[in-house]
Amino acid sequence: MRFSRHRLPSGVLLLMLAPLVPAQTAQSTLERPKAKPVSANAGLVTQKDVVTVVGKVEESFKFVLGVPIAQKSTVRPANQPIDRKAVVAEFMRLRAAAAPAVRLKPRDAKYDPRRLSWKSAELEDLIRTGYLAPLGPIATKKTGTLTPAEFGDALGFFLARISEVTHQPLTRWTPYLQSPADQ
Repeated sequence: MRFSRHRLPSGVLLLMLAPLVPAQTAQSTLERPKAKPVSANAGLVTQKDVVTVVGKVEESFKFVLGVPIAQKSTVRPANQPIDRKAVVAEFMRLRAAAAPAVRLKPRDAKYDPRRLSWKSAELEDLIRTGYLAPLGPIATKKTGTLTPAEFGDALGFFLARISEVTHQPLTRWTPYLQSPADQ
């Protein structure tokens, strides 16, 4: 593009004039978002919260992984705090739903079972296979309930592992999958 002394390019002119354009006013045709009601147990994750979040995860499994969700959730939408045993059961159900899309079998994670604050075969299976953090709040917390941050942390850890085992990385960009001749 050739620049002349007297003429600005159209992109520069648009950037210079952008601050002069009036912003949208409150009287526009768009509606303001309504505030969501807060439950009485604002400090703990409720069964209703888990049902909502797991429903969105199921939708993403159907869309991204292309797998149907065969088992129905046993958690009922109530405003009572959910205990971690029910969360572990939901994670087991979601892992079973994603099983047809699994492409990788990573090594088992090492953990110290003495550090767990409660014993469960499902919990130990999720930790051993890397779907839950071995020192995360679901495994080591003394109380049975979870805060939103703790539940979000566990869900993020779980979904990161799901995405890791359901998508085969390209050998070109993944050194641990390359042969020595490719490196």
